[in-house]
Order: sequence, then C-alpha cells, then structure tokens
Amino acid sequence: YQRRVHGGPSTVQELPATTMSRAPPPITRGYQGFGSFHSANVQELIARSAEPAPPALPITLPRFARDDFPAFGAAMRAMWLFPPEWCFVNHGAFGAAPHCILDVAEMWRRHMETQPLRFIDRQLLPLLVLCQQKMASFVGADPRDVVFVPNVTHGMNTVVAHVLRTAADAPDSARRIKVYALSTSYGATKKLLKSLLPQVELVQPRVVFPVTADSLVQLVKDTLPHDATLAVFEHIPSNTPFVFPVAEVAQHCRELGVQVLVDGAHALLTLPLHIDTLGVDYYVTNCHKWFCSPKGCALLWVRRERQVGLRPLVVSHGFGHGFTSDFIWNGLDDPAPMLTTLSLLDFWNALGLDAVRDYCRGLLQRATSRLVEVFHPGAATPPAGELLLPLQGDSFMNLVLLPPPLHRPPDLTLWAKLIQDALFDGFVECPTKVVQGRLYLRISCFVYNCDEDYERVGCAVLALAEAARDPTHPLFVNCADDADGGAAMMEEAACDI
Repeated sequence: YQRRVHGGPSTVQELPATTMSRAPPPITRGYQGFGSFHSANVQELIARSAEPAPPALPITLPRFARDDFPAFGAAMRAMWLFPPEWCFVNHGAFGAAPHCILDVAEMWRRHMETQPLRFIDRQLLPLLVLCQQKMASFVGADPRDVVFVPNVTHGMNTVVAHVLRTAADAPDSARRIKVYALSTSYGATKKLLKSLLPQVELVQPRVVFPVTADSLVQLVKDTLPHDATLAVFEHIPSNTPFVFPVAEVAQHCRELGVQVLVDGAHALLTLPLHIDTLGVDYYVTNCHKWFCSPKGCALLWVRRERQVGLRPLVVSHGFGHGFTSDFIWNGLDDPAPMLTTLSLLDFWNALGLDAVRDYCRGLLQRATSRLVEVFHPGAATPPAGELLLPLQGDSFMNLVLLPPPLHRPPDLTLWAKLIQDALFDGFVECPTKVVQGRLYLRISCFVYNCDEDYERVGCAVLALAEAARDPTHPLFVNCADDADGGAAMMEEAACDI
C-alpha cells in the first residue's frame, strides 16, 4: 500500500533527465501562448482533446486500485485525518480530502519549488489543460467549455457580473433587469443577489415543503417572469438537500429566453453529471466537497455562445486570447488543488462510482429512518413535517425533524446555534437548520461514515432534549444571554426557509 498509494519512500519522484530535459525544437516563431510563458497556446491545446497525446507528467503519481483501500464505513475513515474522538456527519459543509490526495498535492508543491520557472513557465499550463480535459469528460462536457475557478461563489459572482454587464449594454438596456431565484438559494447567493438592489429587480418565490419534482417545476412556471434576464437555481440546495429538476426547469426558461445559472456545489460525484445535456447556460460545481479535492478548486461551465465577453474577476496575461486562456492564469496561486484532480479521478474510479453512490444513499436511508424512530418514538404515523424530503433520493444529505423539547420559539435561529454548539462540545459535528419554523438536523452520509455514527448523533440529541426540559439548564441560560444580538446574526446561517 505504501509503495502504490504514496509512491514509496520518496516524496517527489522525478522522471529521468532525458525525459525532463529534451533537446528544444528549432525556433520557428515567437511565444505561442500569452505573456512570456514558454508553453504551447492553451486554446490550441484544449481543442486537441480528442488526440491521445497528453503531456508527460513531471512527477510519478501514485496509482490506486480497490484492493488498496478498506471497506466502506468505519474502516474507510482511516483514509481521512479525522481525530478518533470526532463523530463527523457534516461532509456537506466543506468536504474533506483523503490523506493520500493531500500527499499528492504536496508532491506537486515540492516539484514546483525544485525549479519554479521550469514548472510555472513551461510545464504548468499544459498540465492544467490536461486536468480540464479529464474533468470535462467526468462531468459530460466539452473541454472548451470548462475552466477552473477557486470555488462556486467565485464562479457565481463571475457569471452574474457578466450577465448584468451584457444586459446593460443591450439595445433595450432601458428595460429593468430582473433576476429570479428561489427561497432555497444558498446564503452567499442570496447576499450576492441582494447586493444588486436597487439596480436589479429580484424575484424570489418561496418554496413550501414538502416538495416533489413536479411541484418545483410548476412553481417556476407559475412565478418566473417572462421578461426575466437570469434565473438562478441550486442543483442540490445546501440547507434543504433535494435534487432540483434542472433539465425540466431549464427547458421552460429557454422557451421564455431566460438565461439559467446553476449552483451545483453539491452535485460533483453525488450525481452522474452530463452538463452538456441539461440545457442551462452556466453551471458551477465545487471539487472540494464530495469530490474531495484540497480546498480552492471548482469548475465553471459556460455554453459556447455565452462565452463571448465573459471575463474572469481577475484579469491577467491570458485575457483576450479565448475562454480557456482568459481563466487559466489569474496570477500566481497554488495550482496543487487543480492538479490533484488527475489523482482524484483515479481514486474514485478505483473505489467504483456506482459502489460509492449506492453505499452513501443506502446509509442515508438507514440513518434517516433510524433518527426518525429515535426522535419520534411510538408515532402511529410519521409526525407532520418530520421528513421534508423524499427518503428515496440521490442526495447524500437529508433533514430530520428534531424532538419537540428542542423547539423553542420565537428565537429558533439562536436555538439552532445553541444546539449545534452543544453537539460540537460533545465532539459531534452536525448542523441544525430552521425550515418553515421548525428545527431540523442536516445529516451527511459519506464513504467513511457508518450506522454507529448516527446512533451516536441520536443519543447526543436525546440527551439535549432531556436536558431542555430543565429551565435551569445552561442551554436556557445561554439563550437568554444571547437573545439580543444572536438571533439576527444566525438567521442566514441557520437558514430559515
């Protein structure tokens, strides 16, 4: 395992000098790319994606096979860095990278520092193109339409700025710009759209739970203005993790001429993506969440005809040479998270994508059913609102209604924070959410989680519910102390939909 996954005792394995220092070809023209980079034109490279001639890798990466890894569940936890005392059922927050992938990132960083100019000036850009080609194939897209960005929020800001700039320059620019988004949008997206006021009219209908795919499609049909400029949707909303019917809604938006931007932060790996077939205009997804890259890596997909005039938030040497060129170099930054995508594709293919999804979804169904049973024992029928989302679903997350003693209006958002803090103090990492005036746990299920994790969550919550019956308990004291300012600060974090 040490030799296969970690590459043996050497941290960075350089290729032979004959490979790394080939005789240069005759000089027939000047710089082929942009700035003073001594590498091929990235626009030409990205267009050659069908040719089986990837650049030679300057380091020897580990290769993964299923036998290298333990079984899913508690044994798989050893592949991550979690301390043993923690019950971590919140992978959906920021993800977590396996230690073998962190080792690969460090290999790339060390190789870069052995001769920075050789790496940055001559090797890096073709390698990033290769990563974009591989990731584009993984998400069902043309590589010419996919670029790396630091995170989904960065990508969302890039697209929104472009759409508004384009609308302002249009012949009918006197028409008021309308942006449409559902109430289930991510908190950062809500703030982004709120920042556009009053120059933009924001239409934000409320999603009422429980929901179905059909009810969501109908909601959009009933509330989307025919003259809207942009509609923003989440593929899997962070706080209420249902799978949104993107393709069906996008079809309706196209019929009205409304551009569609999708926040797919939770979709990469969770869903088998085929972005080219969704019918949207822009799609952004994080690599650091369920795909488990080191932090600082996301994908932005833009429909070809929408790429004209779309510029990165940070303009640098590549600007003006094409979509790939515009985004591939935004100044010197750590390229390791993007370069690790090559190894992550190998990692997940070794584990088996279908096996990973089947395990996580099966565990989620068992965990949800068990927590409902623990929190609401003896109910002849499920208590109203205990499950906002379908038990049979494709997400790796779900919401479970907390026991009645833990519902303490009117300051539910503050109460949500205190419950989450109390769980944290007991080494249980699990968020609480306020939805339609009720408190829920949002549980995540991943390959390193097991049934025992959710038994521990259930016991911790029941202990809090029992303590909440005592008005002298510290939870009540904290609630009284923080009531003045805490609720307002927590409103968006706890997500009162």
